[in-house]
Amino acid sequence: MPYRLRTDRLRAAAHAAGDQSNTAIAQRTGISQSALSRMLRGQSRPLFETILLIGRTYGLTHEDLVEETEAAA
Repeated sequence: MPYRLRTDRLRAAAHAAGDQSNTAIAQRTGISQSALSRMLRGQSRPLFETILLIGRTYGLTHEDLVEETEAAA
């Protein structure tokens, strides 16, 4: 199943927790800044474990953070 990270929901939850920057999100989640940046730009898809980590950190479910996309033709 192709999917993408719902960056809008991640950013909204991060801002609600006081994390206004990618650096703050990376520090709170323990994800490297470079990996987080690639995920937020859509250049990479996070592993399911990473999605769960983000969800636990910000009180979101994996359903909140993942959106199915069309398969590339």
